[in-house]
This record gives sequence, C-alpha cells and structure tokens, in this order.
Amino acid sequence: MTMTQTSLLPVDPAVSPAQANRILTIRANLLPEEITAGRSARRTRGGLIVAVVLVLAVLGGWYYYAVQQLDTANDNLDTASGQVLRAQQAKRGFAGVTGIINDRDALTADLKALMANDLPWATTTDKLRANAAAAGVTIEEISGTVLMDQAATTTTPADSASGTAASGAASAGAASAGTASAAARPVGNVTLAGTAPDKPQIALFIDKLADLDGFADPYLTNLSLNDGKYDYAISVKVTSAALCGRFTKPCPATGGN
Repeated sequence: MTMTQTSLLPVDPAVSPAQANRILTIRANLLPEEITAGRSARRTRGGLIVAVVLVLAVLGGWYYYAVQQLDTANDNLDTASGQVLRAQQAKRGFAGVTGIINDRDALTADLKALMANDLPWATTTDKLRANAAAAGVTIEEISGTVLMDQAATTTTPADSASGTAASGAASAGAASAGTASAAARPVGNVTLAGTAPDKPQIALFIDKLADLDGFADPYLTNLSLNDGKYDYAISVKVTSAALCGRFTKPCPATGGN
C-alpha cells in the first residue's frame, strides 16, 4: 500500500472561525399533502368538540340555576298566596267595620258636595251685631235672601236661619258660579233694619259693613226720623268670601262661637 501525503491548505485569514464552522440549517416538509390535511382536520375537529362541550356545560349550569330560581320564586308565590288568603279570611271578620267606614266616606263626600256653599248664618249675624254695636246703632231685624237662578227667591230671618240656610247657600253658589268671580261672587243679600241716634252713626255702620270680609256694596234703602231716633234699612250683598263650614273651608275662629 502506497501512502500519499496530503498537505492541508492554510486557513484563509479573511474567513472568521464562525464562518468556517457554520452549519446550514435546511428544513423540508416531505410529508404528503393528504397527511398534513388530515392532521389539520383532526385538530380542527377536536377544537370544535371541546368548544361544543364547553358551551353545553355552560348551558347546563345556566339551566340548573334557572330551575333553582324558578323553584324559589314558586315557593315565594305560594307563601304570598297563603298570606293573602289568610288576610282575606280575616277581613271577613271586619266586614261590618269596613262597611261603616265606607258609608262614612260616602256620606262625607255627599256632604262636601251638598255643603259646598255653606254659609254660617249664626256667625254672620253675630258679626253684624258686633259691628253695629261698635258704630253705636241697634239692629232690630235681620233678613237674608239667597240667590237662585240670578234672583233672590228665599227669605229667612237670621235668628231662625241657622238650620236652613245651608241648602239655600248651596243653590246660590251653583247658580252664580258661571257669572261672577269665584273669589267674590255674590251668594245672597242681607237686609238690616234698626235704629240709630243720629245719621253719622248710620254712615259709620255702613263704612264698617263695606270693610267687613264677606260683604260688599252696602247701601241705605230707607231712613226716617221717629221719636227722636232714626229708623234705617240697609241692604248689603253677601259674597263667596263668607262661605265656610265643617265640610268645606274652615270658618275662622270666633271668641264665643
């Protein structure tokens, strides 16, 4: 055997050691396309199955929770229905009381409608007499008329009118509501007759009537001198400001009434 000597070429100084020892990485997919497609389909199918299972699990949990809530609601409904039934059964024992309360409420509503234009004649006459005494005149007769269909049709002496004037005042208010202001509509007329020592007292009394709340347009209708005293007659309108009563606007408090 003949030995041949091979001489090594020197390393080119221009080539670095990293370049001299570099190994090229070459990758190649040699699998058939059918196998690659099959694997991809299996992965996709597995992912879909997992997603479906998760969705079914969530739906099952939600359904279980809904069933539990429905059972709770049904139990609450049964409890409430039982309470209502027991309350209705207990209510029958108070049927008489509730009937009385309903009758009272109905009667109160009827009285409010009937007495909507109630006029307290007793308080009104006391107020007139007090102003007459302050003016120095004497009232001997008081008569009142209420307005119905724009005319005075009912005359009632004030001393006996406290029990009958309410219905007349109601008719007066209903008749005049469409023709005058609600704040000052006339609801009746009052005629005052009496004596006075002199004319200035009568004039002072008329001024007091003009300033009296619930009255308007006082004027002298008759004046005569008899036995050293003046006999007078005064007519004054009663307005809606004087209307009050137990079932409507409360009447102002008075000292002795």
